[in-house]
Amino acid sequence: MVGCRRRLGVFAWRGGTSRHYPLAVTEQWDAFLAALRTHEAGHRDLGFAAARAVRAAILDTGPTACGDVTRRANAAGQQAIEEYNQRNAAYDRDTRHGAAQGAVWPPRPNRSAPTP
Repeated sequence: MVGCRRRLGVFAWRGGTSRHYPLAVTEQWDAFLAALRTHEAGHRDLGFAAARAVRAAILDTGPTACGDVTRRANAAGQQAIEEYNQRNAAYDRDTRHGAAQGAVWPPRPNRSAPTP
């Protein structure tokens, strides 16, 4: 029997209540946190897919001699992990570590907006 447990937590500083900060700052912070959650959810989804891939890789090793079970299972699992490490790296590259999704603090001014 092969089992896999998954647990993931993402923590971000909330920064106090909105009455401590100007409304604009609170709104910007809330938008940043929403974008950060979106970005981190992508990593979470890749992590869960990796766990499923590791399990499937181990189950697909097929019949083997007892002495080879651990070695083959570890090799299969490690190969799946390496693939998902590459996928996570590509995800960060594609999203510029979340910046393309709006996960940037402090917020950057919209450079395409006309200047007064």
